[in-house]
Order: sequence, then structure tokens, then C-alpha cells
Amino acid sequence: MLFGDGAGAMVVGNDDVIAEYLGGYATAIDFVDHYRGAEAKYDYNWEQRWIRDEGFSKIYPEVFKGVLNKTGVSVKDVTKMIFPCIFGRFQVNIAAAVGAKPEQLSDTLQANVGECGAAHPFVMLAKELETAKPGDVLMVAGIGQGACALLFRVTDRIIDMPRRTGISGCLANRKEVDNYTKWLQYNGLIDTDLGARGDVDSRTGLSSLFRNRKMILGFVGGKCRECGTPQIPAKRICVKPGCGAVDSLEEYEFADKSARILTFTADNLAASLDPPVLYGMIQFEGGGRILIDFTDCSQDSVEVGVRMKMTFRKKYQDDKRGFSGYFWKATIDNTSVK
Repeated sequence: MLFGDGAGAMVVGNDDVIAEYLGGYATAIDFVDHYRGAEAKYDYNWEQRWIRDEGFSKIYPEVFKGVLNKTGVSVKDVTKMIFPCIFGRFQVNIAAAVGAKPEQLSDTLQANVGECGAAHPFVMLAKELETAKPGDVLMVAGIGQGACALLFRVTDRIIDMPRRTGISGCLANRKEVDNYTKWLQYNGLIDTDLGARGDVDSRTGLSSLFRNRKMILGFVGGKCRECGTPQIPAKRICVKPGCGAVDSLEEYEFADKSARILTFTADNLAASLDPPVLYGMIQFEGGGRILIDFTDCSQDSVEVGVRMKMTFRKKYQDDKRGFSGYFWKATIDNTSVK
């Protein structure tokens, strides 16, 4: 009931950073609070009070004190303390061990995201960076058989950071599932009969995947050198009437291009855990169009002209061979936060 699905990624470098790394501190402790065997579906958790009192309340403060002492930063100068805590209000008690006030604590996102495991500190950090100001000091920490704490100071570059979806945008663009049976189906916890239309062997041709890797993984099409017409997928002959140039296409990326819906279909007969299946023809800004699946939207939310963006998603699961297939899908582009 605590877990959520999420991931975080950070770009690191030495120049033009939005947050300057001040220092870090880590400790390793053989403290096992939960685990999952290789063949198990669920985590095995030990008694929560013991995890809270012997684990979180002792391990976290050690790295908090360690990074503050190492960098010479006072806890009162820390703008936000960013650390996962599955024990709700007990987060305040943990931070108080080093003199931090409740207003210095970052939202753990337990209420609307859930615990994302090893990724969760970075999910929380990404959320804080959306509203951070130059000069803010951020402490981010994670726990798991020990703990690690890192300290950053936000720079003036945060003001010029390009707008992006971020955590807030992902949450605003979500499609909520309030049917528990569907949730069980999505997570493979109950068997579902999809009927004759779902009786397909989704075998992946790895040689074909390799040949088309730029299109499948990078959503790379082509642009005609003769007339400048983009197209996806890329073919040998230009699609523009009156051009028809042969072997004239150079690589052209569509993954970051905005698009709009030209036509769409809500298919109630397709094999799906969540019918209807939505797909349609989208037109990219600057040229190019493709028939593609839609995701994270309902039948009521799509119509001709709606702005869409591309997202890399799971396409199918080959259970017989243990292979997951991925491709690009279109989703409504109705959020853009800094």
C-alpha cells in the first residue's frame, strides 16, 4: 500500500549547473528492514516500529550531522531537507534530531506518488527544484542498509532553466485508476482472459529490433534533402507529391516535436485491460505524421486539434520469453512547468 512507480534522472557537470554540489556523507550499516526474494511477488517487511526506532531514527541523523559537519553548513541555513520517510509525521522527529524545523522539510510525496524505492530521493529533489530559488540550500538523503546525504546550493542558472513537465506536470497529467480490479490486472496479480483478439504470440524479432533501433528507440524518421519534407517512418522515396526523390532522406528526430490530432479512434473491440484502446493520426509541427497509440488519456479528453507530445512507453510483454517491448506513444500535452 506504500509503494509507487517512479524514477528520477539527473544530469551532472562542471559548468552552468542549476545546483552546486557542496559535499556528501555516507554510512553503511547491516540493517535489513525489508527484502524480496528472487521469485517472490511481495516484499517481506519486519515490524515497523523496530524499523522506525532502530533504523530511520538513528541512521538518518548520522548522515545529516556528517554532511553538515563536513561542509560547515549550519542546519538553520538549509532551505529544504529532502529525504523519504514512510512513517508520516515521524519525519519531523527525525529532522529535529539535528535541529531542523518542520517548515524545512520537503513533502515526501507519499500521499500522491507513493514510495518509489531507490529513486525516491531524486523524485523528491526534482520536485523541489521546480520551485527552488538562487541561494537555496538543499539537503537530499536516502536510506537502505546505511544512508547517504548530499548538499547542494541552487545557482542563478535555475532562473534560465528551460520549462519542462517535471513531477508536478506528471501528476497533473495523470489518469487516475479507482477500480481495484484493474489495478490488480495491470500488476499481473490476477489472470485476465482477453478473448480471441488477445491470443497473439508477441515474439520479438531481435534482428528486426536491431535494424530499426533508431526508429524504435529514438523515434528517428527522415527529412528530404531535396524538398525539406519530414516523414516517419523513413522510407527510400520522399512522400511529398511532386518530389518523389529516391534515397534523399537524412535523419530527423521526432521525439521532441509537438503534434496535434488529425483523426482518432476509440476501439472497444481491441484486446485491452482498459478498453477502449485509443489511437489515431497525429501531425507534427514542421511536418510529418504517423498513426500511433495514445496513452494517459480518456475518450472524453481527445478530439481533433488537441496538442500531443511523445512519450517512450511499454508496448507489450512477451511472457513466454520474458521480454518487454517498448515504443513511443502520444499523450496530451496540457502541462509545462519550470
